[in-house]
Amino acid sequence: MYPGQPTSGRLSDQELVQLVLLLRRFCDTDLDQWALWKLGTRYDQVFMAIGRRPFPDTPDEMYTDIGRWAEEHTG
Repeated sequence: MYPGQPTSGRLSDQELVQLVLLLRRFCDTDLDQWALWKLGTRYDQVFMAIGRRPFPDTPDEMYTDIGRWAEEHTG
C-alpha cells in the first residue's frame, strides 16, 4: 500500500482527459529537455521518460497522440 492509493479502480475517461491536460501543461511550462520519473505502485515501480524527442530508433508512428484523444473526449 502507498499513500493516496486508488480505491475505485480504473480511471474514467474524464480523469484520463484531466491527466493528459495536466501533462500538456507541465510540458508547456516546466519541461526543458526531459523528465525522468519513478513512481511506486501497488505492483512495482513504474519508470517514465518524458522528452522532446522520441526514443532513438523509434518511429513517430509508434506513439499514440494522447492530446488528440483528449481533445476528442473534452465535452
